[in-house]
Amino acid sequence: MNSMLQIGSDDSTGVFILTPCCQLLNGVPIYVVTNNQTAYVNATGLGGITPVQSLLVKGMPYYEPQALTINGVSIPARSLVFQAKQVHVLQ
Repeated sequence: MNSMLQIGSDDSTGVFILTPCCQLLNGVPIYVVTNNQTAYVNATGLGGITPVQSLLVKGMPYYEPQALTINGVSIPARSLVFQAKQVHVLQ
């Protein structure tokens, strides 16, 4: 994870930026969107995740051609967005 952008009062809903470790995406940031349906493994919620931890995120990735706001965070046009079903903190 690169940075946490928003954490909701339920500690499950929010947005963070994930920087992929593979060279395929050339370090392009991915906006990871979570909600109250997102499951967390090895963390109690978004507040339990730090920027230095490695994460495995499961869910649906998509390309967002237009700028929009999700969970109070402005997502720029032409961004990669990932709707997280599960966030797993690797140990």
